[in-house]
Amino acid sequence: MGDLPFRFRVPLPIMTDMSDAEDLSTQLWQERGILEMLLFKLEEAHVLLATGRHHWLQHATSEVSQVLAALSAAEDRRARIGSDVALSCGLSPDATLANLAAELPEPWGEIMSRHREALLSNLKRVQAVASTNREILRRSLSATTDALAVLGGGEPGYQADGSTVISGHTARLVDASI
Repeated sequence: MGDLPFRFRVPLPIMTDMSDAEDLSTQLWQERGILEMLLFKLEEAHVLLATGRHHWLQHATSEVSQVLAALSAAEDRRARIGSDVALSCGLSPDATLANLAAELPEPWGEIMSRHREALLSNLKRVQAVASTNREILRRSLSATTDALAVLGGGEPGYQADGSTVISGHTARLVDASI
């Protein structure tokens, strides 16, 4: 069948107005800042967990929740702006940042690539600190459960899945039958 002559081809839209790309870059800078704040708040929580200052965890957790809410709002704004940029480049409105970087003219393609790399790097760091915090919490919970079991008189034990089991044998300080 062959290719259609040039005059019958539908031209792809060419992005001539770079204000959308600039808006997207600005939004990505804001999102990067919020991710860095999330990392900071998670590291604060890590210090509290690691030093046993658990009485401050409620405040730290509240601050993490506030930053997560701001991050969610920023992601929504980025999605709206990114959709506009994608459409102006002839891409699907749900195009990824990598897709946009590949289609945008320079310097915007490179700028978007760098934003993407920085976001991925920050996300990995956030995931690592969050994972470490979860592990500290898991160990603390396990130690607390064991301590409570001993104080309650039972012998702590563990099942094959790692869950704690308290034996039915309890030490008694006072004989309740008297």
